[in-house]
Amino acid sequence: MLFLKLSWSCLCMQEAFVKIKEQAKAHLETKGELATGLNLVNSTNLEFFLAKNKAEIFRLKGDFHLKLNDTEGANLAYSNAITLFKNLPKGWISWGNYCDMVFLLIRSCFFSYAINSHSPHIRPYILLSFYRHTKIHKMKSG
Repeated sequence: MLFLKLSWSCLCMQEAFVKIKEQAKAHLETKGELATGLNLVNSTNLEFFLAKNKAEIFRLKGDFHLKLNDTEGANLAYSNAITLFKNLPKGWISWGNYCDMVFLLIRSCFFSYAINSHSPHIRPYILLSFYRHTKIHKMKSG
C-alpha cells in the first residue's frame, strides 16, 4: 500500500512538472508574456521535484531572463541548472549559447573600442587582446 502511495505521489509530481514546463514554454513564445512566465517559474515550489526537474525549471528561468535582457540573471539560472543536475543536455546547450552570445558581445566591444580609441599606444594592445580571444574561441569550437 505504501508503494502505491509513493508511486501515485511521484506520478502527480511528474504531471505537475510537465504542466508547469508547458505553461512556461507557452509564455516564452507569446509576445508580452515574459514577465508572467518568469513569475510562474519563480513562484514554483521546487521542494518535491526531482533534481532534473528542478534543473529544467532553472534552465527555463534562464531563458526568461535572457529574453528580458537580464544577462546576469540568465547566467545565474543556467549555472544553477547545471549545478543541480549535471546530465541536463538542454541546460548545457542553453548555457553554451548564452556564453557564445556574451563572447560575441565582448568581442564587438573590444573591436569597437580599439577602432574608436584616441590613443595610438593602446590600440595595438586592444587589438592583440581581441585577436587572442578570437583565436582561443576558435580553438575551443573547432
